[in-house]
Amino acid sequence: MSTAQPTNEAGFTLVEALLALTLLGITVVPLLQLYTSSLGELLAAEERSVAISLAEREMERVRALGSDEARLRAGGAVCEPPVGQLPERIGAASWRTCRVLGAKSDPLELHIDVFRVAESKRGRPTGEPLFSMATLVEGRGL
Repeated sequence: MSTAQPTNEAGFTLVEALLALTLLGITVVPLLQLYTSSLGELLAAEERSVAISLAEREMERVRALGSDEARLRAGGAVCEPPVGQLPERIGAASWRTCRVLGAKSDPLELHIDVFRVAESKRGRPTGEPLFSMATLVEGRGL
Protein backbone atom coordinates (compact mmCIF):
# COMPACT_ATOMS: atom_id res chain seq x y z
CA MET A 1 0.00 0.00 0.00
CA SER A 2 1.19 3.40 -0.78
CA THR A 3 0.38 6.47 1.20
CA ALA A 4 0.62 9.98 -0.23
CA GLN A 5 3.52 11.82 1.16
CA PRO A 6 3.39 15.64 1.29
CA THR A 7 5.71 17.14 -1.26
CA ASN A 8 7.69 20.30 -0.89
CA GLU A 9 6.53 22.05 -4.09
CA ALA A 10 7.22 25.73 -4.56
CA GLY A 11 4.26 27.92 -5.57
CA PHE A 12 1.70 30.41 -4.44
CA THR A 13 -1.35 29.65 -2.42
CA LEU A 14 -4.66 31.26 -3.28
CA VAL A 15 -4.34 33.61 -0.30
CA GLU A 16 -0.89 34.76 -1.41
CA ALA A 17 -2.12 35.40 -4.95
CA LEU A 18 -5.13 37.41 -3.69
CA LEU A 19 -2.89 39.43 -1.38
CA ALA A 20 -0.51 40.22 -4.25
CA LEU A 21 -3.40 41.35 -6.48
CA THR A 22 -4.80 43.54 -3.71
CA LEU A 23 -1.45 45.25 -3.15
CA LEU A 24 -1.05 45.74 -6.89
CA GLY A 25 -4.50 47.32 -7.11
CA ILE A 26 -3.83 49.61 -4.15
CA THR A 27 -0.69 50.97 -5.83
CA VAL A 28 -1.75 51.05 -9.49
CA VAL A 29 -5.19 52.70 -9.20
CA PRO A 30 -3.88 55.97 -7.66
CA LEU A 31 -1.14 56.11 -10.30
CA LEU A 32 -3.74 55.80 -13.07
CA GLN A 33 -5.85 58.54 -11.47
CA LEU A 34 -2.79 60.79 -11.27
CA TYR A 35 -2.03 60.10 -14.92
CA THR A 36 -5.55 60.97 -16.11
CA SER A 37 -5.74 64.17 -14.05
CA SER A 38 -2.28 65.23 -15.30
CA LEU A 39 -3.35 64.60 -18.87
CA GLY A 40 -6.46 66.76 -18.36
CA GLU A 41 -4.36 69.60 -16.92
CA LEU A 42 -1.90 69.31 -19.80
CA LEU A 43 -4.70 69.63 -22.37
CA ALA A 44 -6.20 72.63 -20.53
CA ALA A 45 -2.79 74.33 -20.42
CA GLU A 46 -2.35 73.73 -24.14
CA GLU A 47 -5.75 75.33 -24.84
CA ARG A 48 -4.89 78.35 -22.67
CA SER A 49 -1.58 78.73 -24.50
CA VAL A 50 -3.29 78.72 -27.90
CA ALA A 51 -5.93 81.21 -26.66
CA ILE A 52 -3.28 83.60 -25.30
CA SER A 53 -1.33 83.39 -28.56
CA LEU A 54 -4.48 84.17 -30.59
CA ALA A 55 -5.35 87.14 -28.35
CA GLU A 56 -1.81 88.54 -28.69
CA ARG A 57 -1.95 88.07 -32.45
CA GLU A 58 -5.22 90.01 -32.63
CA MET A 59 -3.79 92.80 -30.44
CA GLU A 60 -0.77 93.03 -32.77
CA ARG A 61 -3.11 93.12 -35.77
CA VAL A 62 -4.89 96.14 -34.26
CA ARG A 63 -1.52 97.82 -33.57
CA ALA A 64 -0.28 97.14 -37.09
CA LEU A 65 -3.39 98.70 -38.58
CA GLY A 66 -2.60 101.87 -36.67
CA SER A 67 -6.21 101.93 -35.55
CA ASP A 68 -7.23 105.08 -33.78
CA GLU A 69 -10.32 105.46 -31.62
CA ALA A 70 -12.55 106.76 -34.44
CA ARG A 71 -11.60 103.88 -36.72
CA LEU A 72 -12.15 101.29 -33.97
CA ARG A 73 -15.56 102.76 -33.08
CA ALA A 74 -16.57 102.76 -36.75
CA GLY A 75 -15.57 99.10 -37.11
CA GLY A 76 -17.46 98.00 -34.00
CA ALA A 77 -17.17 94.41 -32.86
CA VAL A 78 -15.09 92.28 -35.22
CA CYS A 79 -14.46 88.55 -35.21
CA GLU A 80 -11.61 86.65 -36.85
CA PRO A 81 -12.31 84.67 -38.96
CA PRO A 82 -15.34 86.80 -39.81
CA VAL A 83 -18.79 85.63 -38.77
CA GLY A 84 -20.14 83.50 -41.62
CA GLN A 85 -16.84 81.74 -42.21
CA LEU A 86 -15.62 78.58 -40.55
CA PRO A 87 -13.55 79.14 -37.41
CA GLU A 88 -9.75 78.82 -37.45
CA ARG A 89 -8.56 75.26 -36.83
CA ILE A 90 -5.51 74.87 -34.58
CA GLY A 91 -4.66 71.39 -33.41
CA ALA A 92 -7.81 69.47 -32.51
CA ALA A 93 -9.86 72.60 -31.75
CA SER A 94 -11.57 75.39 -33.67
CA TRP A 95 -11.15 79.00 -32.55
CA ARG A 96 -12.71 82.41 -33.10
CA THR A 97 -11.23 85.69 -31.83
CA CYS A 98 -13.54 88.67 -31.29
CA ARG A 99 -12.57 92.29 -30.78
CA VAL A 100 -15.18 94.13 -28.70
CA LEU A 101 -15.27 97.78 -27.70
CA GLY A 102 -16.18 98.72 -24.16
CA ALA A 103 -19.06 101.07 -23.46
CA LYS A 104 -18.49 104.77 -24.12
CA SER A 105 -15.39 105.31 -22.07
CA ASP A 106 -12.50 107.71 -22.25
CA PRO A 107 -9.96 106.32 -23.03
CA LEU A 108 -11.58 103.64 -25.20
CA GLU A 109 -11.57 100.15 -23.73
CA LEU A 110 -10.76 97.40 -26.23
CA HIS A 111 -11.36 93.74 -25.36
CA ILE A 112 -10.00 90.73 -27.22
CA ASP A 113 -12.02 87.59 -26.46
CA VAL A 114 -10.94 84.13 -27.63
CA PHE A 115 -13.53 81.36 -27.94
CA ARG A 116 -13.19 77.66 -28.58
CA VAL A 117 -16.10 76.86 -30.88
CA ALA A 118 -17.68 73.93 -32.67
CA GLU A 119 -15.92 73.25 -35.97
CA SER A 120 -19.05 73.80 -38.05
CA LYS A 121 -20.23 76.93 -36.21
CA ARG A 122 -20.28 79.91 -38.55
CA GLY A 123 -22.04 82.43 -36.29
CA ARG A 124 -20.94 84.71 -33.46
CA PRO A 125 -19.55 82.75 -30.50
CA THR A 126 -21.72 82.48 -27.42
CA GLY A 127 -20.84 81.75 -23.83
CA GLU A 128 -17.78 82.70 -21.86
CA PRO A 129 -14.49 83.22 -23.70
CA LEU A 130 -11.66 80.84 -22.88
CA PHE A 131 -9.35 83.85 -22.62
CA SER A 132 -9.91 87.60 -22.57
CA MET A 133 -7.49 90.53 -22.64
CA ALA A 134 -8.16 94.26 -22.56
CA THR A 135 -6.30 97.45 -23.32
CA LEU A 136 -7.05 101.17 -23.39
CA VAL A 137 -6.86 103.18 -26.60
CA GLU A 138 -6.17 106.83 -26.15
CA GLY A 139 -6.56 109.41 -28.86
CA ARG A 140 -4.49 108.49 -31.92
CA GLY A 141 -3.93 104.77 -31.38
CA LEU A 142 -2.36 102.03 -29.35
